[in-house]
Amino acid sequence: MQINKFKILVNTSYNFLGKLLPLAVAVFAMPILIHKLGTDRFGILTLCWAVIGYFSIFNLGIGAATTKFVAEYQARNQTEELPELIWSSVLLLFGFGVLAGLIGWSLSSWLVERVLNIEPSLWEESRQSLCLLMASLPFFFATNGMQGVLAAQHRFGVLNIINAPLALVNYLVPLLILAYTVNLVPIVGSLALARLVVCGISFGAMRQTLPGLTRPSWPKARNIKMLLSFGGWLTVSSIIGPLMVNMDRFLIGSVLTMSAVAYYVTPYELVSRFLIIPGSLTPVLFPTFSAFAVEDQDKCGVLLNRSVKFLFLIMVPGIIAIIVMARPILELWLGQEFASRSTLVLQVLALGVLINCLAQVPFGAIQATGRPDLTAKCHMAEFLVYFLSLWLLIKPMGIVGVALAWTTRISLDMALLFWLFRRLFPQKTPLLAAHKKWGGSMGLLGLLAAVSALAQLPSLGAKIIFLPIIIVLFLILFWRSLLDDAERAEAFVLLHRFRRLIMQKGDLHA
Repeated sequence: MQINKFKILVNTSYNFLGKLLPLAVAVFAMPILIHKLGTDRFGILTLCWAVIGYFSIFNLGIGAATTKFVAEYQARNQTEELPELIWSSVLLLFGFGVLAGLIGWSLSSWLVERVLNIEPSLWEESRQSLCLLMASLPFFFATNGMQGVLAAQHRFGVLNIINAPLALVNYLVPLLILAYTVNLVPIVGSLALARLVVCGISFGAMRQTLPGLTRPSWPKARNIKMLLSFGGWLTVSSIIGPLMVNMDRFLIGSVLTMSAVAYYVTPYELVSRFLIIPGSLTPVLFPTFSAFAVEDQDKCGVLLNRSVKFLFLIMVPGIIAIIVMARPILELWLGQEFASRSTLVLQVLALGVLINCLAQVPFGAIQATGRPDLTAKCHMAEFLVYFLSLWLLIKPMGIVGVALAWTTRISLDMALLFWLFRRLFPQKTPLLAAHKKWGGSMGLLGLLAAVSALAQLPSLGAKIIFLPIIIVLFLILFWRSLLDDAERAEAFVLLHRFRRLIMQKGDLHA
């Protein structure tokens, strides 16, 4: 199996568009939903959206484990064993969905009446809505397994054709129902029904790719053990990761003020949109790393190097723009008071998001190559260090200290992940050639100094003039110092093939 860079580029583009389109629709739909539903009902609806995410912890990482092992079996040409593995995954996930649904159903009244601050007049409406979502969980969980099979086969175009409409349904169907009623039960019921439909479509797409799945088989003990062993460590990361993401804002609210939470969370939410980019690439890389781990481990290092460079090229211009234009952006969007409190926070977080995006590649690679325990142990080790750094920096430095603590933790995380990957896969291909390290490092440091100086200038005109110059200088530096001759040649080939593909799509639609 060769590294098909063009296929990776196309599948990443599918994922990016599949994430971007719902985001654009959400920007349009959210104000209307808030206005029509009112803040109370809209808050309940957002909680219903969040419930699916929180309860997905109950799937114990089996969807990702399915992707890994299906990719491995295909790399070894063990296709006769695939149906047994896949049915074990899908039925196990369905069973966990039933368990999670029953737990959620039994807790629904307690959540609505005791935990959540919901108006008594909306209790019954909220309880029924949660129960409908709980009923959809078995199908939602099973879909994760089915789509894990499609991901292992690199069918990301099909996946996005299935999932993008579902994401749109989350916003558009409530808008349609609001023409008749503001009651949440039919709105949430439509979302639950949509997940049932997606489950059926995913099953049909999976069966088309693997005709041997016509006859169901009961889960086998060895497959269950294999899936749970791998997925269990993924679950540890999926629990600790969100805790570290949300811990800072809870600490700000308790130590500082609730308004400080807004001054911190708003720039974080703005710059974290960049995570869509690695979020589009890493699912494509995951099955490829899984196959290379059993077929040709030397290719894992090559793929990691190329992917990190690609992300660096895509991310840096946008991050530079955010750092330089942070104050004008916040002033235009939220006003001078907000900008004065959040500008430095946004700049520090922007640097952290760049580091976080690069860290996604070794994070996914280590998991895909069979060691999810290492990433989970990294998170467990970082948790205490992060909490202590937050506690030490929040009082003397406020929300800027919180941003520094987060960026420092992300930097430590990236360093650990790259070190672990190099330990797992010692290779002859370094990220940068030895003769380019000095020039590339000095160039990047000079570029960072120029960005920092430009960000401090009060003149908007000067920023508008010099920002494009700095970005062009980065692109020149990247092309000359960070790429080798083979990568430059491949870049031309990929751009040509990608442009030709776009033109062919345009001719078909003409």
